[in-house]
Amino acid sequence: MWRFFFLAGLTCLFLDHVFTVDDVKKSGKRELVYLQLLTTNGFHAPLSLYPNDENTEDDWPEGMGLLTKLGKLQQYEMGKFLRKFYHHFITSDPGEVDAFSSFEDRSTIGLVTLMASLYAPTEEWEFLPGFKWQPTVLCYMEKKDIHDWNLAAVLSAMRLSNGFRPPPCATISFEMYKQDEEYTVRALFFNLTNPEMGADQDPHPLLLEGCTEYCPLASFVRFFAPVIPEYKKLCGKKIKDPEDVDMEAETTLIHMYADLKAWTTPLPM
Repeated sequence: MWRFFFLAGLTCLFLDHVFTVDDVKKSGKRELVYLQLLTTNGFHAPLSLYPNDENTEDDWPEGMGLLTKLGKLQQYEMGKFLRKFYHHFITSDPGEVDAFSSFEDRSTIGLVTLMASLYAPTEEWEFLPGFKWQPTVLCYMEKKDIHDWNLAAVLSAMRLSNGFRPPPCATISFEMYKQDEEYTVRALFFNLTNPEMGADQDPHPLLLEGCTEYCPLASFVRFFAPVIPEYKKLCGKKIKDPEDVDMEAETTLIHMYADLKAWTTPLPM
């Protein structure tokens, strides 16, 4: 069973995670069973120059619209931080993660860079002793083009947007927990201004209206229903009441994983 999904540029990941040692002690039987990460690009060159701009395309050697060296460093350091933050959950097994990117070059380059640190291999996964990199399967979205503003749109859909564009590598994590056959979702927001510094981040819990930090899954789904016009097509049978939730059926968040995979094309990495 795939555990982790990542989508870049938008970038996004799904996996299982334990927050921290203290969190584990506090949560008792609560177990993280699924994680999705939604993140934006690092800093990139402008898409185009305006008339009479003193700068030229030569000032952006990576290419117009592509990640700069700073942007790549931001992505790499963000991957390192997420690996540390979710170290109880993420291993070095690349088979536990599904990573998706938009088809923009800056997004795929950013995802490759982030995955290089997020899934830096431990000794047992090294194919060349001492070489701290391993290949991972990346896919890009074909039907739905995505970009940096999608993360802002998600915050807006959660009614938590401040109206500003998120900083480079801003990330939302959606954590789904199971406790005594009940499912809850917690959302965290990582928005450090300078991720290239490699500093630890204290995420901000994103509390939905009417929910606590650990929001019942049915309430979480119902909250987003008004902003998902193709709810049934994307997510399966619509949930009307908490009593209607059948956690054993493929009717809650994603109707069938195969449907999502059908929207994507593997990137030859």
